[in-house]
Amino acid sequence: MSYSVRAAAGATVLLAALITTVSPTAQAAPAPPVTERLSAAADGTQADATTVTATVSRNGRVAAFLSDASNLLPGDSPGSRDIFVRQLRTGELRRVALPGARLGSPTLSRTGRFLAYTASSGDATVSGAYVRDLRTGAVERLALPAGDDFAGGTVASPVLAADGRHVAFVVSRPAGSTAAEGSRVYVHDRATGTTEWVSRPDTEPEQYYAQRPAISDDGQHVAYTFTRQIPKGPHVGHVYLLDRASGTEQLVDVAHDGTTPPRVLGVPSLSGDGRRVLFEKFNEGAVTPDDRSSSTFVRDTVTATTVAIPGNPDRPGTRAGVLSADGHHVAYERGADDPASSLGWAWPAVVLDLRTGESRQVSSGTDGGPANASVGRGAVSGNGGVVVFTSHDTDLVPEDTNGVSDAFVHRAR
Repeated sequence: MSYSVRAAAGATVLLAALITTVSPTAQAAPAPPVTERLSAAADGTQADATTVTATVSRNGRVAAFLSDASNLLPGDSPGSRDIFVRQLRTGELRRVALPGARLGSPTLSRTGRFLAYTASSGDATVSGAYVRDLRTGAVERLALPAGDDFAGGTVASPVLAADGRHVAFVVSRPAGSTAAEGSRVYVHDRATGTTEWVSRPDTEPEQYYAQRPAISDDGQHVAYTFTRQIPKGPHVGHVYLLDRASGTEQLVDVAHDGTTPPRVLGVPSLSGDGRRVLFEKFNEGAVTPDDRSSSTFVRDTVTATTVAIPGNPDRPGTRAGVLSADGHHVAYERGADDPASSLGWAWPAVVLDLRTGESRQVSSGTDGGPANASVGRGAVSGNGGVVVFTSHDTDLVPEDTNGVSDAFVHRAR
């Protein structure tokens, strides 16, 4: 199935007569933001199983979500975890599936034409990472050339550049390899068919893992984490930003005083021009002079400055931050009071405008109160106007009675 794009033809109206007396007219107020459920069938039927993550294209017109549901489209069967792609303007829904495999980690290109994802199966020839052209149906399985040290390793975490030409992904060290790294980050150029190892080599006595890549619109900048595992503890290390054109690399999570202690890190994200990097740290040690109840930060690698994303002073903490392609908006989860909760605690999704400091809550209940949300990779459009998320709360939209987590889209008007 291919999806269609509809364009509305513009019309020019010419006035036949000049009106000499014109009364001022009131300017229409902006339409209120809209929150809708993504994980539903065309007739509004609720999903019969949980939805676990959602992502949106940079232009805000296409969303994809990962769901166990079997009743959203004809021909689906219970027990499979598939990706569903929805055209946000028309509502058209399609399913991407691979027989015998559970899909995961969906990400979209700028226009939503290309979809990257992973597949998990008992068949080693099926498991791995893929890029699908949703217009033509062509599918490419990502793999390393036979002569690479990591050929035969598990491929995971694909993420697409804007036009879908470049894709960054992670490969775990294959059995029997003597390579120092536990995993590496690669970039594949789909136009030339070439694949480049881009993460730093491990020269330390401990084994390091390059993971969680993010890629700029032109495919030339790649951010990733490089961490080692503390025995019986978490992984600690740093976030790096590589300029593939020059070969230079920057340390991203440097503190305001110049110190660089190893950190427990989340998934980084990157602005489209590769200039700004969002990262999260989950251990002690300040990044900025005032971390403002935050664990989420945005680093401008040109000015070498870092800002903390504000949390709620009364309920400290931020998590799951995602940077928009324009570099000016951050979607994240922020602790908030929820009088309706037995715990008095909620994690609503919020979008912050880094230029103005203004934020808006995007996961609100029908009464306007905070609703829990889970924000994933690629959850915000390029200009911050569209945000997708999953939530198990039942009051985001009317008549939510299926008792499972659903995917939602919030659009600012």
